Amino acid sequence: MPYHVEIQERVLDYLGSPERGLSVEDLDKLLDFLDGPTGLAIVPDAFRNHPINRTASDAATFNIKYAFLTSAGQIREFRFVINDTSICYGVLRVVYADER
Repeated sequence: MPYHVEIQERVLDYLGSPERGLSVEDLDKLLDFLDGPTGLAIVPDAFRNHPINRTASDAATFNIKYAFLTSAGQIREFRFVINDTSICYGVLRVVYADER
């Protein structure tokens, strides 16, 4: 069963800011990865819990990266920090984003 994904407002503001230079189509790709049916919503527990993906060994957050081809033909990569403290309720929260 897919997780319910909540995206914090500051993450949406970051992704949608003019400084990012993302087209509407590009932003749609990112948001589809974050809360669509085939991206973050189906992240496996093994990925979530792998030590290399955790932000720290005892942290309630993990990292996930997403690279995609933009509408302008560029490859862009974003890193997202996901809080999974409510995973027992089927909820993941996107709390941070940056571009690599």
